[in-house]
Amino acid sequence: MIEVQNVYKKFKKDYIFEDFSLSFKDKQITSIIGPSGCGKTTLLRMIAGLEDYERGQVSGVDQNSISFVFQEDRLLPWLNVYKNIELVLKSKQTSKEANQRIREVLALLDLTETAEMMPEELSGGMQRRVAIGRALAYDGDVMLLDEPFKGMDDKLKGEIFEKLESAWTKARKTVILVTHDLSDARKLSDSIYELSGRPLKQVASIG
Repeated sequence: MIEVQNVYKKFKKDYIFEDFSLSFKDKQITSIIGPSGCGKTTLLRMIAGLEDYERGQVSGVDQNSISFVFQEDRLLPWLNVYKNIELVLKSKQTSKEANQRIREVLALLDLTETAEMMPEELSGGMQRRVAIGRALAYDGDVMLLDEPFKGMDDKLKGEIFEKLESAWTKARKTVILVTHDLSDARKLSDSIYELSGRPLKQVASIG
């Protein structure tokens, strides 16, 4: 279980987290919803070890590898789709294993025909799929997703939902999904936390 325990975190002079605690069950999909600017992204970054905090503790992640889909696609513009995904596998798998994994992910997300395309040639929705594909290819024990479906229309989201849910359920990943959309959260999640306020607090647990 991943646990955020009694965390304090300041932004400039104000606390955005003050004695904040939340837990996430292993091998389940948990969604976090809440208004823009309340601290959802900062929470993910603290779990990933990318953001410091003044006091408290985040436990349950030290022995796990982490895949992260950021709000920004963070695709390298000088690399094609295949190479952007390969980048996260170079130190983890042999060339043969990496090639097989990349091909599997490209097929899963209907990106096979874009493998040689550059990021600037892709639509916003396709760029998001590549970013998701990169996280899937890395295959971390824990997946952190920050607004991963941003820029996708409802049809595309529905297709991606179905494929990701199948992949996550089969692999039994621990997934934490940040979204503004309660309907997206309901479709994918085992449980949902609604957060709000400054300092951040849990408003409700849904499901």
